[in-house]
This record gives sequence, structure tokens and C-alpha cells, in this order.
Amino acid sequence: MEIAVPPTEQVKLVPRLLDAGKHILAQKPLAPTGHEAESLLEDAEGRGLTLCVNQQMRLTDVVQRFRAPGSPQVERFTVMTHLPLSDSALPPWFRDSARKTVLFNTLHFIDSAVFLMGRPESITAYMEVASPPGAGEASVVLSVRFPDGRRADISESRSSNGSPACMLRLDAGSEVAMCRFGVWDSYPSAAPDDLWVGTDEGLRRQPVQRNWVVDAFVAALAQFVAQVNGQPGSLGARTHIDALHVVDAAYLSTTHDARPWTIEYE
Repeated sequence: MEIAVPPTEQVKLVPRLLDAGKHILAQKPLAPTGHEAESLLEDAEGRGLTLCVNQQMRLTDVVQRFRAPGSPQVERFTVMTHLPLSDSALPPWFRDSARKTVLFNTLHFIDSAVFLMGRPESITAYMEVASPPGAGEASVVLSVRFPDGRRADISESRSSNGSPACMLRLDAGSEVAMCRFGVWDSYPSAAPDDLWVGTDEGLRRQPVQRNWVVDAFVAALAQFVAQVNGQPGSLGARTHIDALHVVDAAYLSTTHDARPWTIEYE
């Protein structure tokens, strides 16, 4: 069963559906915090049921490219993005949500970094709250460190000026991939992504197979059905919950003078 409700309601609905014996494809974020999400996954696993989370960015061409067998290990994950500050068209539950920018937007990048690189060990976070209060974080800078020295650097800004844009760079050995995500240009219809692959000596444009916001919903359902039937897939809740623990640590870092914060997993 696929559900699409706010995370505060999802934590109430998922246990009821598990009681009814349902496999579940939930929306991101699965829960407001990593701890709450852990209890949902524990409940599902205890019943032998599948719990997946529709983190569509995992299904983009650039992310899937570096998850393919034989692909080089991602050593550095770098994102810079800008979004408009105005929330006038958003539903009230989202407009009034706490942790808005990081939990709903930056989470895409944190989740993809964890999906590609594994569990990070620490994070340093700086966030500037937007005005008026309730508008979310206007500026987010995250420096995520992995045990083997690899890193993910994520920068997100929101203001009434400038055009929306998002660029992702992945460094994997001598290989470099850069992607400009079209969804930032025209959400939710989503312009095509632009993808370049090569080395620091030069990049070549690659064809992009998927409009990830539109097509990935179909792909997500297909992967969910596959995982229910015991086949491998990209949407298991475990990695997503690890990303939620990173979000929790990011807020602890920013409320403690942007000190490096060790990420705690359950």
C-alpha cells in the first residue's frame, strides 16, 4: 500500500496498516525524527512486512550510475542549491512545519549521500533561520564526514531573489559527474536534468533517461512491488532512517555553535 500523508500523521498511520498486515511505501520523511522512524521499521521487520520510503532522488540517473555494479566509489558528494523563500502556494501542514528546509528539502541530498557512501560518523551544521518565523531555514551549510575520510558538503539557500537551481557534483576516483536537476526550475512538472560525466580535464554531456519527479513515482512503485516479492531494490527504509539520524545530529550541531557532532544510530 502506498500512503502520502505528513510525517506527523505517518507515524500514526503506519502502525495501523502494519496491524492490518500491509506492506507499505511511505513518503519522505518517514517520521519527524530518526528515533520515531526506527520504531516503525522495527515493527515492520518484526511482522515480516516490507517498509519502503519513496526517496525519488535515489532513482535519478546520476545516483544510480554510481550504485551500479563495478562503479567507482564516491569519495566526495557536493551540492549547491537555491530555492525561493515564498511559501504561499504550500499546504498549511508543510508551511508550518518545524525543520522545514532540512527535513523536507536537504533530506534529498543527505539521503542520496548515505545511499551512495554509507553511514557518516559526524556532521558540522550551520543554519540561519528565515524571516518571518516559520518560513524555515534560509541558509543551510552541512559538512558530513565518513569514517574513511570521505565527505559530503551540502549548501542550500532560500531567498526572494534569484532563480531556483540545484547542482550536484560526485567525485569518484578520477571520474567526475555533474548534474543540474531540472525539478528546481519547474516543480512539479520538472524540466529534464542535465548530466555531464568525465574527469577534471573535461566533461561530456550524457543523455538522461528519467524525469525523476514525474517518472520516479512510477519507478518507485515498481521497485516497491519488487521488494515485496523479495527482489533487491533501492527504496528500503534502513538507509532513509540513517539519513534522518544525520538530520537530527545536524540540528544538534547548529544549536551548539556549529560544533562537529557525532551521529548516533540505534
